[in-house]
Amino acid sequence: MDKNSTDTTATCDMNDMYTKKEGMVFQSLRLQKNFSQKELATLSGLSVKTIERIENGESTLSGYVLATALPHLGVTRAEFYSMVDGNDMGSHDMPISFKNDFYEIWQLCFKDEFEEARQHLEVLKSKDYCNTDNPKIAQAILICESLLEADLYKNYHHCLNTLYEALRIAIPSIISQENEINYKLMSQHTYELNEYRILNLIATSLAKTNRRVLAIRILNAICNSLNNEKIDSEIRRTFLPTAYYNLSNAQIDEQRYKQAHVTCNKGVEFCNRVNNHKYFAFLLYNRGKSLLYMGNKDEVAKDFKHSRDTFIAHEDPKSAEIVRKTVAEKYQIYL
Repeated sequence: MDKNSTDTTATCDMNDMYTKKEGMVFQSLRLQKNFSQKELATLSGLSVKTIERIENGESTLSGYVLATALPHLGVTRAEFYSMVDGNDMGSHDMPISFKNDFYEIWQLCFKDEFEEARQHLEVLKSKDYCNTDNPKIAQAILICESLLEADLYKNYHHCLNTLYEALRIAIPSIISQENEINYKLMSQHTYELNEYRILNLIATSLAKTNRRVLAIRILNAICNSLNNEKIDSEIRRTFLPTAYYNLSNAQIDEQRYKQAHVTCNKGVEFCNRVNNHKYFAFLLYNRGKSLLYMGNKDEVAKDFKHSRDTFIAHEDPKSAEIVRKTVAEKYQIYL
């Protein structure tokens, strides 16, 4: 037997062992809940045969199985795989399992999988580490709840109240009891990533309720705060492109096209420097819109085409097609 055959066999054996560990943990959780295989099948919509194959280590767990079965077993995906991997599930200042759960719910929201995100959030909130006075955990849960209120229920008023509550936990010095934000004070500080997320979500929710002037003030303050940093921190590289993009959206909606063009130029330059291709493409698209509304049509098609081509180059054909279709239908520009 040659080396390549040996390596392949070893890899297959490791995969089989991991599948068996998944099955053992899955079965253990089912038995802890006192569910028979048939009862779990009825609750989850899975077949008894599927559950048998999982527990016998004959079938790996698909995303669909995880989404439908784990809520009934009382664990999140992060907790499940922490058990499979044998990691410590104990409570810490900010448990790694909680961070993983929060990140997963966040990603589900941004993939528009809101019902699944809501189910994961309900399971997450029942965990012991959520029943503490840890402000970071409380803040993260409120962020998730606000996303669901805005995007699943379209309840922007409730979303804003939730975000203001999260803001008081994070940075109470910049917010009054009347939910008025001190923009000048806000610009003078740097914050943690979740704090920027809270402020950004407040701004975008205000914009959706036609309070765009307030949204622009907050987003300008976010940009000022991030630009106060002397070096490109990870938070700055992560969040400044988002802030530029949302600010340019609000400025375009408020018909401040020259301001939007300046914002897009700053964002495009920054994204190009830090290799943030996603927001580079979004900001090119917004720059094209600002130029179009300003009456400068010479560079418009070039920005729209560059935006589409960037999405294609970085394997996002869905966004590329949205750009192509939108500019053709709305602006009669054919790329």
